[in-house]
Amino acid sequence: MPLKVRPVSSKRRENRPIRRLYRTSFPKKERVSFGSMVRRARKPHVDFLSFYQDNDLAGMAYLFTWEDVLYLFYLAVSPQLQNQGIGGKILDLLKDRYPEHRIVLSIEPLEENAANFSQRQRRLDFYRSHGFADIGLSSTHRGMRYTTLVYGGTFTQEEWNQLWKHY
Repeated sequence: MPLKVRPVSSKRRENRPIRRLYRTSFPKKERVSFGSMVRRARKPHVDFLSFYQDNDLAGMAYLFTWEDVLYLFYLAVSPQLQNQGIGGKILDLLKDRYPEHRIVLSIEPLEENAANFSQRQRRLDFYRSHGFADIGLSSTHRGMRYTTLVYGGTFTQEEWNQLWKHY
């Protein structure tokens, strides 16, 4: 069954399940304010999307575009639908929706001593299985290190710097 895509609205009641998914999917130190994401999504280069299977929330994605780059800040799949191909379907929808864009995202690096090493490995394997490559570029945000993955081309440190100037 195909997923339906809806922009996240500014209606609080409508957003409760999306907010809950966001809060349970990302550690507090990695999250930004949900309200600020909703507000920023009013800008033409920022999208906050929800995905539905039938009428049930399947996932959410928060992203912004600059030139031919789509930066995927957050991607989450509803827990009851994980391991059913929903994350891959969301990535495919984004690839179709932004066909001229390289997709860039950041994940926690593989560090064998990390408490969530197996989760990090699964996440990396998931993105690799959908065509993303580790380009050897890392970044630090809020004191946490991340590895950059790209789909559809390469991505340089200079582009990284320019990307953040436009967000």
